[in-house]
Order: sequence, then C-alpha cells, then structure tokens
Amino acid sequence: MRRVPFAITLGGLAAAGPLGVDMYVAALPTIARDFGTGVSVTQLSVTGFLLGIVFGQLTFGPLGDRFGRRPLLLGGTVAAALCAVGCAVAPNIVVFVGARVLGGFFGAAGIVLARAVVTDLFHGPRMARYFAGLAMLLGVAPVIAPALGGLVMRFGSWRVVFVVLAGINLALTAGVLRFVPETREHPTSRPRAMGTLLRRRAFTGHVLVLAFAAVALFSYVSDSSFVFENGYGVSPTVYSLIFASNACAMLAASSVFGMLAGRVDPAAVLRAGIGLATAATTVHLVVTVTTGGGLAVTWACLVATLAGLGLIFPAVTTIAQSLGSATPGAASALLGAGQFTLGAVLSPLSGLFGSGSPTPLALFMLGGMVCAGAVYVTVIPRAAEPRSGRSASRS
Repeated sequence: MRRVPFAITLGGLAAAGPLGVDMYVAALPTIARDFGTGVSVTQLSVTGFLLGIVFGQLTFGPLGDRFGRRPLLLGGTVAAALCAVGCAVAPNIVVFVGARVLGGFFGAAGIVLARAVVTDLFHGPRMARYFAGLAMLLGVAPVIAPALGGLVMRFGSWRVVFVVLAGINLALTAGVLRFVPETREHPTSRPRAMGTLLRRRAFTGHVLVLAFAAVALFSYVSDSSFVFENGYGVSPTVYSLIFASNACAMLAASSVFGMLAGRVDPAAVLRAGIGLATAATTVHLVVTVTTGGGLAVTWACLVATLAGLGLIFPAVTTIAQSLGSATPGAASALLGAGQFTLGAVLSPLSGLFGSGSPTPLALFMLGGMVCAGAVYVTVIPRAAEPRSGRSASRS
C-alpha cells in the first residue's frame, strides 16, 4: 500500500461533503438571482445536499460492513460525478436542488467508508493521527475550494464549478482503483449493529456532541457568504479569501491534535475544543448584539470558533470509532449522519432572520456549541471514555 497516495485519496473521499458545498457557497447569491429565487430557497440546495449525505451514510455504512468498502466507493464516486453534471445543466431551481440531493447521497459513500477504512487498518495513536490527517485535509478543502470556485466564476458561470466537481469525483474514482485496496477482511452483516451502538450511552453522547458542533459549522457555511457579501459589502473573491483564512484555523487545530496523539487523551482535547468554540461564539453574539459588530470582530470570532471545531471533529471521531470498532461502517454511518442531520435541518434557518446580519449567525453557532457542551457534561459517562490516544496500535 502506497501510504501518501492512499492517505490523499482517503482525504479526498472524506472531503466530498465540504468540497461539494464550499466550491459554490460564494455563488449562492448569484444562483438565487439567476433562478429568480430568494435566499432561503437557494440555501435549500445546501440543505438538500446535506440531507442526501445523511441518508447516503446510513445506507453505505452498513452495506460496507456487509459487502466491503471498495465496490461502494467506486460506484459512489462515479454516481456523484454524474449528479454534478446534472447541477451544471439544471434548467431551474427544482432540478438543481434534486441533483444536489442525489449528489450528496452518492458522495456519502466516500465520506462514511473513508473513516471505516481507517478503522479497519489502524488502532490507538496511529488511528488518531490518521483521523487528524483526514481532518487536516478537510481543512485544506475549504482553503482551496472557495478560491477555486471564485477563480472559475471569474472566467465562467457558476455552472462551470459543477463541471469541475464532476472531474474531481472522477479523479477520486481513479484514486480508489489505483491506491485503495479492500480493507474489510471478513465482511459481515449485523442488522442490529446500529441499534446496539445507539444503546451505548458513551457512543451516542459523542454522536450528539459532533451533531451539535456541526450546527455551528454548517450555520457558518450556509450563512457566512450573505453576512460578508451582503452585510459587509465584500466581493465574492474577498469572501473566498476570508473563508480560506478561517479554514486555515481548522487546519492548524487539527494538526495540533495529530501532534498530541498518543501523548494527550483525546477527551482532554475534545474538552478544550468545546471550551474554545463556546467562548468565541459567546463573544461574537454579545458584541454583535451590543455594538452591531463589524467585519473585523466577526472575522476574528469565526477564526477562534473554527479553531475549536478543528479540535472537536478529529477528537470525537477517534473516540467514537474506537467505541464502535467491531462494526466500523455502522459506527461511521451514525457518526456522520448525526453530524449532517442537525446541520442540514437547523443551519439554513439563520437565513430566515435576515440576509446580511451577523446576529442570527452568531446566535445559531452559539446555540450549537452550548448544546454540544451540555451533552458532553450530562450524557457521556466519564468512565466510559476510552483512552484511545494511548492504546496500542496496529497497522
């Protein structure tokens, strides 16, 4: 197994979700004008994509435990490419949203099975480092995607963005063919695997923590373009640079988690991430309510919040996949479905309270982090947290 191409391919598969949104998020106002729809209707394309990812993960995760990872990865990436082409040629908002839903569904195969492949192959500190690496590549995707999307829109319409997305999915298909072997040695069918996992309080608690943290992240992804472009008057190109700088904060935090793997308990890193993100969103809301905020304040608070989320995501993933290592596909499906469900349902609601104001964005992000902290304190039994960062590893 060639480690670098293998890791890059897995990172690309895991990044399908943010990549599928971030490359065109700066174009949402333009798409709304082209289709003659409002902000909330256009944001349904984000919601539909995320809901497709939810149902796709719940489908492909258990199927991966039963039939293996590789066939589903290949089929999912090809189908996701075709759905991107459908978005590029969509004649109206209905077709566009429908293609987004299907694109999310098939793209979910890569998201859910990339985590399962890591769990198949690695344990302990090495698994934590791989999940940190995936999180870092997830951080690279938002850095590159908005800038690439903005560049494409300077020389073509937003439709060309989806042609590029189709090409990326086909490149991932080639990567799976060349670098990703079948990692499930003995595919098994456990129809009640998800129910068994959900009855474990520690596992369910971590799923909920990630889900509420995702509310903060997806509220940011869904509404920040309107806040910066409509509220603060920046251009799509400048917004792409702001978005990229914020993503760098997540990238740096995820790299810190990787460096701490094997030396610091992932639960301690998780607590630090929750504390940082909650503090930053609290400051953001207080300042915007009392003074009206400003571009610099909003930007700075979002940088700190996303750094906290950069610690939370790999830490939760490492702990939860360790708890569900007997059925990694099912565990990955529940983890990912919870993450995207609340994000898909709640994040677009911030757009209903005014396009351009930073207050609804700050309120929704703080609400997600407060709920994540409350679940961590009240639901997860301390004794049940595995010290996965210190356990033995294998490859």
